[in-house]
Amino acid sequence: GAGVAQQAIGAYARIQQEERQRADETAVLEATNNLVRLENRLLYDPEKGALTIKGKDAMPLPETVGAEFEKEAGAIASTMKTDRQRSAFARERANRALQVDSTLRRHVYGEMQRYESGELNAFVENETNVAIANALDPKAVSQSLTRITEKIARHGPRAGMGPEAVEKAVAGAQSSVHVSVLDRLLALE
Repeated sequence: GAGVAQQAIGAYARIQQEERQRADETAVLEATNNLVRLENRLLYDPEKGALTIKGKDAMPLPETVGAEFEKEAGAIASTMKTDRQRSAFARERANRALQVDSTLRRHVYGEMQRYESGELNAFVENETNVAIANALDPKAVSQSLTRITEKIARHGPRAGMGPEAVEKAVAGAQSSVHVSVLDRLLALE
């Protein structure tokens, strides 16, 4: 009888352990679902998500959204009841935090490239207008061409241009300035 009782106690202990493990895993699953909902809201919400923010306004996103993610993830973590739950959720939280940060940094990089490209194009256009306005002053036209060339060479690669594209952009801008200045000179007779 003692052997049977010992087996029953052992079986009961295993069942209790399995149920505790199941409860822990389910609690972590629920918390992870909350974390995924948080990530979706912070990043992908079509109206307020971080990935809807464009241009230079995207620059502070890794810090601001990262801080908000950590704050709300901390609140979710506080719902964990056991050390096993806290430990398992900490791993999920760390993985999600890295994923959120990586997504934000890729977004910011792309937006900064677009922003810098737009500013470079605006600079080339503005400096071309300066050259046209100073068509009667060859030195001023030459300075405008030098500034255009320098800016394209500096900002072009960071805006996603390869060496050939930079070369082509410089040649195109120089040609545009020359044609526009000649047109202006012809208009002035």
